[in-house]
Amino acid sequence: MRETQAEAKPRDTRDRILRAADELFYGHGINSVGVDAIAAAAGVTKRTLYHHFDSKDALVAAYVGAHTANFRIHADRSAREQILRAFEKLAQRLQDDGFRGCAFINAAAELSDRKHPAVAVATNAKDAREAWFRDLAKLGRASRPELLAKQLAILFDGTIAQFLVRRDATVAAAALAAAEALTADLT
Repeated sequence: MRETQAEAKPRDTRDRILRAADELFYGHGINSVGVDAIAAAAGVTKRTLYHHFDSKDALVAAYVGAHTANFRIHADRSAREQILRAFEKLAQRLQDDGFRGCAFINAAAELSDRKHPAVAVATNAKDAREAWFRDLAKLGRASRPELLAKQLAILFDGTIAQFLVRRDATVAAAALAAAEALTADLT
């Protein structure tokens, strides 16, 4: 059954608001951007923005949630190969001039209220990546999969932090070498 134009329009408007929020929040910071700027960038009124999002906090949580990845385990690749591929993809992201870090880390660092809904979304996203590393570590028969997953998660996020401070993309190669060493015993 096809959606009518009237049914599609609210979703399109919501998506347009989220895209504007994504560009502005990621580019300038959550606390630096007001709803007036987002509404203007989305080409909507503040009233329309608030029709789709009850508050700026709800918009921020939706923005952070939109960055949530779906971590899958591929049966046709080894656990080690999948882990190392994550670090290779990170190295590619660091080459992007517009890279400003991890939306989850940025939001959690910028929001002082630890009970903000976006902080919970960010925490869940970080837990999901660590769980993915843990599942792969188990699949690869790591002797201590929980520890390996935590080490890989720290290495991944630490790479981002080092890059943001230094703007030196060689940190990605160092992180990949560390991930290779950490996963050397995986099957």
